[in-house]
Amino acid sequence: MDLMIKIANKYAQASFSETVYHGTFWSKGEQPHVEPELGYGELGAIYFSQGEDTGEYFSDWHAGAEDTRVVFRGELKLADPVEYTGRPGQQSHYFELDDGQEFDIVRDREELYKALSDNGHDAFIIRDNYPDGDDIAVFDNDKFRTEEIKIKFPGEDWTDWLEPEAAVELWEKETAK
Repeated sequence: MDLMIKIANKYAQASFSETVYHGTFWSKGEQPHVEPELGYGELGAIYFSQGEDTGEYFSDWHAGAEDTRVVFRGELKLADPVEYTGRPGQQSHYFELDDGQEFDIVRDREELYKALSDNGHDAFIIRDNYPDGDDIAVFDNDKFRTEEIKIKFPGEDWTDWLEPEAAVELWEKETAK
């Protein structure tokens, strides 16, 4: 059964291939990951944006004072995303599925993601949700490959972009001090 979505003419569907950023952090005593991890909320979406500044902002999300902020940069390739071109709070932001279920894209995000994923979609994109890009929730971590990582150690500036292996080596060296 195909998923029908009604958003007052705010719905579009197309393939997607762009350079994106994902902000996260590494904690001492844990093995640093070089690919984004599923696990935010019950569905396990991974969030990206085309904006480097947005990646930096979210690298601090839930990080502790001693954690090392990191941003992953790479290519995201999606085959069947659902795109929303309005901004939440500015236009109607309710989705209605073909079975009559309604979802508020802010309040019911995880339930909406599960319904979309269950119907074969690989992402939900809110166009222009951030000043420098889209809000992209991806339901499968096989769609992104980290090409470069930059690091911000506590109290320092961001490093240049590094190959993932070099970023891990630098972090291990700096955190061993």
